[in-house]
Amino acid sequence: MFVSGLAPVNPETGGYDILPIDQQARRVLEHLKSCLEAAGSSLDRVIKCNVYCCNPSYFAAINTVYTEYFGPSNPAHLHLHGGLVRPVRYGDRLHCTCQLRRPGCLSIGSHATRWLR
Repeated sequence: MFVSGLAPVNPETGGYDILPIDQQARRVLEHLKSCLEAAGSSLDRVIKCNVYCCNPSYFAAINTVYTEYFGPSNPAHLHLHGGLVRPVRYGDRLHCTCQLRRPGCLSIGSHATRWLR
């Protein structure tokens, strides 16, 4: 499964609110969680997320929220920011895509990098 195009849209209004980056990250991850649950999946099956952000100074705040949602599994994530990403809507500074592992497939998580060095 691949989930794409998640932005910090207000689920009640469909609009974009001006929010601090940590609240935008929570909103995006709540959207991700809802999409996965609607498809019969969950956050614990995510193997990778790409986070597109307009400002590298937001990395720490986004990473803190990311860890709150994914806990110890903390799947691989790539942060793209700076000149590569720009806000396209009012206050829209963050987008997310993710990939999931299929049922029955082994997921070795972020610890694999230790074994591959």
